Amino acid sequence: MSKMKLESFLEKCPLDLQKRIQGLKLVNQRPDFHPEGDVWIHTKIVFNRLAIFNDRSLLWAALFHDIGKDITTKKNDKGVLQAIGHEEVSGDLVKVYGPQINEIFEIDWVFVEEIVRNHMRIKQFDKMGLSKQLEMRRLKAFGYLQLFTEADNMGTLIEQEHMKKTVKVVMLSTEKADIIHLNLHLNKLSIFNKPYPNGDNTKSQHLYLISDDEIKEGDWVIENSNIIVKVVSLFEDNCLVKNNTAYNTNLKLCKKIIATTDTSLNDSVEPKNREFVKAYNHLLAEIPESFIQAYIKAYNDGKPITEVDLEYKLDNYNLKGNKRIITPKTRSDNTVIVHQSKMYSKKEVEKLCEKAFRAGREAQSNLNANRCPSAWIEDNL
Repeated sequence: MSKMKLESFLEKCPLDLQKRIQGLKLVNQRPDFHPEGDVWIHTKIVFNRLAIFNDRSLLWAALFHDIGKDITTKKNDKGVLQAIGHEEVSGDLVKVYGPQINEIFEIDWVFVEEIVRNHMRIKQFDKMGLSKQLEMRRLKAFGYLQLFTEADNMGTLIEQEHMKKTVKVVMLSTEKADIIHLNLHLNKLSIFNKPYPNGDNTKSQHLYLISDDEIKEGDWVIENSNIIVKVVSLFEDNCLVKNNTAYNTNLKLCKKIIATTDTSLNDSVEPKNREFVKAYNHLLAEIPESFIQAYIKAYNDGKPITEVDLEYKLDNYNLKGNKRIITPKTRSDNTVIVHQSKMYSKKEVEKLCEKAFRAGREAQSNLNANRCPSAWIEDNL
């Protein structure tokens, strides 16, 4: 039996719930408890861990269990992210949306709600008084709560669970000589073998991959969407940044630069120290030439790339307490590993539709009984 996928469950949800779940990509978590990143990534990991049990009710619990973090996540007085009461908000969502979900299999929504509402409480079970323990033992889902909390524990992350994270692609002009140039009249990009200064009709460009990853001292960031600055120090929701001059700014206005074509940002690092600095993830990663070429082609075709998926890895060096965090994975030449979303032309879509129609006819005629729709999707999309 093929492994069930979160996306197939998501498609069964009402549209407003789908949008809310997709919005979890914007909800950050404490990096010491959640090195995997945002709530969406966390939800996918929990779902995939539980998929091996082939229990759809358990998987619906995985999908619902942290949705409530979108409205409960706040910073406490010490600036630490908390999501107090998210399990109750999520449990209420199960009660509201469960009966509306287009599920052809019988789902025990009472079981799902019990898992969602109690997935935090079970972690305190050994500290509870006898009466509270007996109350929990009466739950229909009690026997599954320990299994669920083990899947929910991000302290047991392994490398294979971290594959990709979506980041934004930004192009900004620069006064420096560079290999990427924009023809201002034609609005077309070109690339040269060596850096060239700006011309009358051309302007040098740099590419930046930016994300909502936690910003630390020493990081390069884009402020207000177009200013490149280095973070000198952090305090509460503000930071001291420096370019030509130093000044304070709000962290909310900054996006962390993950990789760039602007290699001058690493010029402050002595060449003899680069391997050491790179090992501790203080050397800014570069963008591979293969992606630069792909970006230029897409831009010139009128389809600029605005987002890509990057491979991430568990970081053995940046330890926070006893927790490991994830950072972008790089090759030996310090370039990030980029995965682009497939872009289809009209003709490609038409061909895929024809193939899908034939596959459906074959399935109805039992001519291809061993193949399922999900397998066809994996082969063709």
